[in-house]
Amino acid sequence: MFSYYLATAGRRYERDGECVLFLEPVLLLGRVLSLTVGYGGLPNSAGEMELDAAIMDGGVPICNGLLAHGEPMRLQEPIRLGAVCALPHRRCAVGVARAVMDKSPHNVLVGQGALDYAVASGLPQQDALSPEAEAEYRQWKKDKLSQATAHNNHNNENNENNHNNDRGQETHDTVGLICLDSQGRICAATSTSGWPYKHVGRVGDSALVGSGLYADSRYTCVCVCVCVCVCVVPGV
Repeated sequence: MFSYYLATAGRRYERDGECVLFLEPVLLLGRVLSLTVGYGGLPNSAGEMELDAAIMDGGVPICNGLLAHGEPMRLQEPIRLGAVCALPHRRCAVGVARAVMDKSPHNVLVGQGALDYAVASGLPQQDALSPEAEAEYRQWKKDKLSQATAHNNHNNENNENNHNNDRGQETHDTVGLICLDSQGRICAATSTSGWPYKHVGRVGDSALVGSGLYADSRYTCVCVCVCVCVCVVPGV
């Protein structure tokens, strides 16, 4: 399966020559392989999926021979970035983040505004809540109601925020990708459905540039995630 997504990404790169095109297809792989990121992940406290994603293009460095001592490396193409946070009704949030990077005058869009932008950009609408995750959410709600009743009846203060779903205790569910191409361009992307049963509108650090990811082709590229894929595209 990994080879399939890499091949898809490779065809995009061969066609358009930008390593940023590697990011979206391979991040789809993370969504497929993981049951906790994006489609298959657990919703917020209202039973709705809200995804965070970001993408950053570190630009193309100018490397003509050795730099003089103290001379900073320059970029012939600027650094670009795009992010969406608390995005509903979309399975591939990084695709919307890329649209923000490529077409929007802004860097970050959130909530309904991010959804409106995705619709205006013609990106497909797909609910990210899987039937299995919905069933787990309903069970969590049932358990929480039972615990609230027990709390009221027995004045047990320890029951207020607990439930019996072990999966709900998994709070670090993020996939990321770093790419390097033959031009020396470094790109990074992250995507996550966030903390299970989080407050509506909660945004984690995965999609925040400088916290969850950073890319600058002159210096470094970082993706701070549980699952990170590093790809070197054809020609390097």
